[in-house]
Amino acid sequence: MTFDPDAFFTFLWPEKWSAKSSLSFVLVAVNKGQTVEEALSDNKPIVQEKDIKSYYVQYPCDAPPLEFGEYAWQIKNADGKTLLTTHFIIGDVNSSGYEIYSPENVWMYTKEQLDGSYHAAYDRVLRIHISEPYAVSSSQRLRFCVYDSQRRIVLKTNDSGTVTDYAAHSISSPAITTGENWLTIPLGHNCTYDDYYYLEVWDTKGEKSFLCFLCIPSMPRLIQLPK
Repeated sequence: MTFDPDAFFTFLWPEKWSAKSSLSFVLVAVNKGQTVEEALSDNKPIVQEKDIKSYYVQYPCDAPPLEFGEYAWQIKNADGKTLLTTHFIIGDVNSSGYEIYSPENVWMYTKEQLDGSYHAAYDRVLRIHISEPYAVSSSQRLRFCVYDSQRRIVLKTNDSGTVTDYAAHSISSPAITTGENWLTIPLGHNCTYDDYYYLEVWDTKGEKSFLCFLCIPSMPRLIQLPK
């Protein structure tokens, strides 16, 4: 199944990126069994634009209609540095139009070391996957810290996973269990759309994993044009 050709996406990123450098954009399909990195490296681009001076790209009306499935897109600056790599899935059509959602298998994985890439926290919500290899109590919540680009703490929990007074607006840390965890962290107004952030999480033994992210106003939007 494909989308109505009269519909298109708008892909957004922080406006300050375009002020510092011209940008390039690429959109590819992610085939079954592929990682996002493999898809971006090996697959033919559906859309590829260079020398972008604005903070968004609209899906071209003359590009092929997108089918239901998984897609990845990436932004690089003029020096070839990756600023953003993210992905989404196009799901079912409902009565109100097209639904775009990010299921568990495209949530962000924390890493043992930062690799210079940034992931998207749409609508100031982090959706992460972590593994807790050790036994935890039934009341244990995720222990984490969020830093801004100047390494200032904007959110932090104590050892029980309770968010401390760094939070300007109240949020709750999600509960964790032994094994695989898919967790949602609402960042609220503690994080802004014009900065990037570092997430640091630690397990019961104090072993840490990390993630770089930036806040994006929304998922790529599918806008239905009037007939």
